[in-house]
Amino acid sequence: MIAHGYHKSLGLVACLSAVWLPTPANAVDYDDFPPALQQILDQRIDALGAEGGICIAGRVALGDGAPISSGADVQVNLRHGIDEPLWVYEGGWFIMGRTLSSHYAGPDKGLILRAFGYDPIDASITILDAEITYLDFEMIKTPAEELASVQGVVTDEDDLPFLGARVTIRFPFANHGYDQHGYSYPHMEGTTPQSGEYSFPGLSHAEHVVVASASGYAYHSGRFTPPVGGAAAENRRLYPNRRIVLDYVYQSNGTRSFINGGLDSGTISWLNGAGGLDFSEGEVEGYESGDLRDLELRQDQDVLEFDIFYANGRNGFYDAGAVDLESVVEASVTGYTTRELPCLVGHVYVVRTYEEDNYAKFVVKTDEASFRTVVAGDPDPIEFAGYGLTIDFTFSSDYSQVHVQKHFASLPVLGEDALPYFLDISGMAGVTFSADLVVTYDEADVISMRLVEENLTLLRSPDNGLNWYELEVTTDPVANSLTAEGLTFFGWFAIADLSTRLPADMDYDGDIDLEDVRYFQACFTGFGSSQTDPRCVPALLDADSDVDQIDYTVFHGCISAPYTPGDPACAD
Repeated sequence: MIAHGYHKSLGLVACLSAVWLPTPANAVDYDDFPPALQQILDQRIDALGAEGGICIAGRVALGDGAPISSGADVQVNLRHGIDEPLWVYEGGWFIMGRTLSSHYAGPDKGLILRAFGYDPIDASITILDAEITYLDFEMIKTPAEELASVQGVVTDEDDLPFLGARVTIRFPFANHGYDQHGYSYPHMEGTTPQSGEYSFPGLSHAEHVVVASASGYAYHSGRFTPPVGGAAAENRRLYPNRRIVLDYVYQSNGTRSFINGGLDSGTISWLNGAGGLDFSEGEVEGYESGDLRDLELRQDQDVLEFDIFYANGRNGFYDAGAVDLESVVEASVTGYTTRELPCLVGHVYVVRTYEEDNYAKFVVKTDEASFRTVVAGDPDPIEFAGYGLTIDFTFSSDYSQVHVQKHFASLPVLGEDALPYFLDISGMAGVTFSADLVVTYDEADVISMRLVEENLTLLRSPDNGLNWYELEVTTDPVANSLTAEGLTFFGWFAIADLSTRLPADMDYDGDIDLEDVRYFQACFTGFGSSQTDPRCVPALLDADSDVDQIDYTVFHGCISAPYTPGDPACAD
């Protein structure tokens, strides 16, 4: 696809593909603007005279003579170290909504122009300092045979067609939003029927954004560039807005201490889409003008993230890890960010607030992303936001639900050999299934617990933590994940380093008693028959791979009594 820009001074069409176009000539000036717009130019000229800086104004026309009523027809943005939308008025006149720093003056600056069905313009312009830069463009209609389209299906979290979803398409640049005059940027929209399908024709070969949304659901957006004269397929999936619950402590005296001073505390229930968190008020603020928020909650399909929208160069936040809230006694001096961080249940976050540089800390207690409907035959894995968990049901005999809870607590049986939380996975009652479990961990948690990452494994307890059994797992230290395949029932799951566990402790409870004898008997193979069940690793007490009389002799010497700690050297 070729992008065309009309260069008035040359009297010809300059054609480039995916590169900047030559600078347009200053074919219009102040006197060409309508009187009402000259008043706006007067304001910009006064500002430039008083403070210096830059301002862009000009005119764009559509090559086929189609009228331009506002920015809803054509989008014009300065794109050079900034994404600054210009206001577009009737007749194709455009003016920057404010003056900007002289930092943006000079040659080879980027300006984009976009309209549905017209070849995109990516212009390289020279911006004048302390005066208005006037520009003139003509956008060429894309030939009919080169026009493209996009189509797709909007589904819900169960992958079923979504009736009544609002689907919009626009260009991926900043805009002035929607006001009493309507949309300030080009957009098309529609509502999905029973089939969940949508389509938009008449697109040029340029990057677009398709957004699906519905009341009570997190919107799902994505970028794409349709092929010349072809059709792009873009499906969208809507998940209900998720809610988290957090406990917080707010320090209002400007110090970093969470022990002394003006401390406020409380519990907040926070629904995605409801607004941002203001710790000074101890509540979620809406999106009204003037509402300054310390932290934002965002939901990308079913993954929750924190970030900061209002940045003043001082505020920020960081993840202190899976620790007790009370153990964070002071906010750090450095390490703050305004970028996205995952919302993780059981983790403590520290925030330097927007106003007055105060500090807050909070722990994410729960979120509502705790159950999913399992659809028989659905090939897509199920992800649980904030839990570090993905379940891939390779087989399920019927529709059912799977439930997940994350408990932030040390397990007495596992002690300091495990990360300080476990997953309680239940559901699927009366349904035959096979599932692969992918559990991810935070490397900082492993370090804080002084565990060895290479020795991590996944344990399962079928009896609410009384006994634990090691699963055969595949480790991925790059993705920080452990994968257990072919599970046919759930329970409690914990990540642990068992390299220092007691020999012969079959149920990992710290003693060697009759329960361990029972499990040892189940692992007994006899001489020469290898034992490959990962649950039987504690029964391998000599140098070979079978569990025979020699192993039993060693095992017998390790027996202690219930609740009596075993001897770590009993197998030596």
